Amino acid sequence: MSGKAKVILRRADTYDPTLVARIIRDGLDEFGLAPRIQGKITIKPNVVMAHHKVTPSAYTRPEFLDGLLTALEEKAQGEPEISVAEKCGAAIPTSRMFRRAGYYRLRKKHRFKLRPIEEARKKTVPLQKGKVHQKIRTSREIAERDFLIYAPKLKTNALAHGLTAALKLNIGILCDGERMWNHNYNLDEKVVDLLEIGHPDFIATDAIEV
Repeated sequence: MSGKAKVILRRADTYDPTLVARIIRDGLDEFGLAPRIQGKITIKPNVVMAHHKVTPSAYTRPEFLDGLLTALEEKAQGEPEISVAEKCGAAIPTSRMFRRAGYYRLRKKHRFKLRPIEEARKKTVPLQKGKVHQKIRTSREIAERDFLIYAPKLKTNALAHGLTAALKLNIGILCDGERMWNHNYNLDEKVVDLLEIGHPDFIATDAIEV
């Protein structure tokens, strides 16, 4: 990476979709990304496990996704095709976690597709610099997008020994077989490998409730 990465911190005390939309809209403007909001746009949230009682702070909340979608609609060039793609925890149906997370209700307000990666059409992508993976198989929404947005939840991870946010979010572009392969002491190298395909153009992190 050349130069310094820019990170914008904004205060949001509550899950107010209008406030979230304004913050994200301002961020897109500040980074000069608004003209690129067109074509095939893929949003990758964190829905590894969603339950309003058991894990209320472990997934990207629907209010946050609501605000993100609103900001994209306001900044879009033309009529983009927006998809929300995710693969939740191993052996758990992502469609069920989407429902528990409240994402299906958002389709009454916004035009977008929900894509459980394990159910989506796949594409095999060779990796030029991979150490753990020489190739991966992921959904076409991830592999063939024009603009990729990561919307992680700010939280800790035991295997990563700290906060992960957008870094370990890439594990969720893999289906279970590839996901569990070397998900051990090689995890750091595995995550770096995945940056070759899972390299977001914009990151909006849900850190309202940690």
